[in-house]
Amino acid sequence: MSAAVRPYYHPTSEGRQLQHWEVVISTPDRDVIEIYPTPKAAQKRAALINVGGAA
Repeated sequence: MSAAVRPYYHPTSEGRQLQHWEVVISTPDRDVIEIYPTPKAAQKRAALINVGGAA
């Protein structure tokens, strides 16, 4: 199991963009996406998964 962090830009009705961070967890069966508000939180979660933590 591995995890990667990527930004995601969400368009708003006012024409602006909001940003959040996704942790993509790749398993043999499927990919799971978890959403985090900050890059630090997303990187911490990805690091935990990449060293063998529970998904």
